[in-house]
Amino acid sequence: METENKMKQINTKFIFLTILVGVFAGVFGSLFRILLNKAYYVRELMFSHDKPLWFHIIVLAAMWGVAVVVYYLTKIVPLISGSGIPQSKGVIFGRFKFVNPFKQFVSKFIGSVSIIGMGLSLGREGPSVEIGTFGATMISNQFNATPTQRRYLNASGAAAGLSAAFTAPIASTIFLIEDTLGWVSLRVGLTALMACIIAGYISDVMIPFNIYGTIEVHAPNINPLILLLLLIGLGLLGAVLGKFFNYALFNLKRIYKEVHFPVILKILAIILMTYISGMFILDLTSGGEQELIKQIESNNGNTWIIFSLVVIKIIFTAFSYSTGLCGSLLLPLIVIGGLLGKAFALLAVGMDIVGPESCSYFTIIGMSIMFVSVVRAPISGLMLTLEMTGQYMVFFPMIIAGTITFILGQYLRIPPVYDKLYQLMVKEEKANYEDSIVTDFKINEDSYLVGKKLKAVNLPGKTSIVEVVRNGKNVALNEDFQFKRDDLLSLKIKEREYEKLFKVFRTLSNE
Repeated sequence: METENKMKQINTKFIFLTILVGVFAGVFGSLFRILLNKAYYVRELMFSHDKPLWFHIIVLAAMWGVAVVVYYLTKIVPLISGSGIPQSKGVIFGRFKFVNPFKQFVSKFIGSVSIIGMGLSLGREGPSVEIGTFGATMISNQFNATPTQRRYLNASGAAAGLSAAFTAPIASTIFLIEDTLGWVSLRVGLTALMACIIAGYISDVMIPFNIYGTIEVHAPNINPLILLLLLIGLGLLGAVLGKFFNYALFNLKRIYKEVHFPVILKILAIILMTYISGMFILDLTSGGEQELIKQIESNNGNTWIIFSLVVIKIIFTAFSYSTGLCGSLLLPLIVIGGLLGKAFALLAVGMDIVGPESCSYFTIIGMSIMFVSVVRAPISGLMLTLEMTGQYMVFFPMIIAGTITFILGQYLRIPPVYDKLYQLMVKEEKANYEDSIVTDFKINEDSYLVGKKLKAVNLPGKTSIVEVVRNGKNVALNEDFQFKRDDLLSLKIKEREYEKLFKVFRTLSNE
């Protein structure tokens, strides 16, 4: 009875902590989103054509100065650089640690608002994910959460941050499992969903107006076979463009690092690109959502100009991300895919295959295409677009186009972008690691290890048990030592095998 009551207390505490994580991610993720929305009006002023030359010189100098300050901030607090999704994945896996999460949270928040707000082609979702993970880490520290609870709370915080960024709780939960974790767990899924619903609700309250809510979508009145061929064509185009995006992103990132110019001059080059983009195509700066909305609401346009905007946005995003400043890729990818869908629709209109009123239909389908192609998370891409727009009439067409994109992407060998970014982070950080990493696992009910003796357990790789804690005390280990439920194992895992074996021990401990 005492053990049962203790478990109930632990579960009640964990649910309470999950709610706190959802609230933190919802409040600060929504505040972050509100500030970025306000920044659009600042950019309108910054890039106004009726201002004198001296005004624009000051604007350019200020943008450069802010970017340089944020760059040096990322050197002082390294885990705030870039997207935030690979960093959060590393924290969930136990490879990275947020040593000073409050300092890192404040740095990431300010750095991301500054960089994305001034117009670099980066998205809000990666910083939102990391903000949620920072919150989960702070809450775990404050309430002395167990290692297993920390992992669940960090995962829930990451998903809840994404939910706040797009007001999309279901897609965010799926993205956590499909892309970030790479494993299916009922426990982590339900925990994350709870945090995502809370964060999404807070986001809906703080940002009640959905910019996609007034969109009118008309399905094309054409032969189903012709529509199928159009969807296949859009899917093929999305895969090819995804390959181009992948190539541009990683090659420009490598070139930016290898070019032996002073960093402040390389940053100046990106700032000049941002400034020129702001002067000529303001709506395409930052995430580019304003340009996407404009194209969705319009049934006309020049096909080749919009195709040109797609290419410009890809190159602009790749250059922006190569700096290592704060910001992510998902929103630019959604915008690129939407513009691709619009250009494709206009091409079909020009050939008298569909009517102009159906342009928004293909634009919304296109929004999921680049996500599927580059991120390699088809279910997340589908659900995120549906939750953002509420246009469930495109559900089946989106599945067809997304499936074609995903399958061809495999043949084109497009790696999942966030997994590759994570692997690059791990490679860059290897100099800071010992040969092995120590991490903790708690043996749960129905674990394979419960009742097993130490001599009967063959650990994979060169893994070793550092210590076992039972009821708060270290236990002496020998061959006849028998594992029990709630034992806390500290395992020493070879660094090069860490992620692979981490999943193995999750399964063995029934986490």
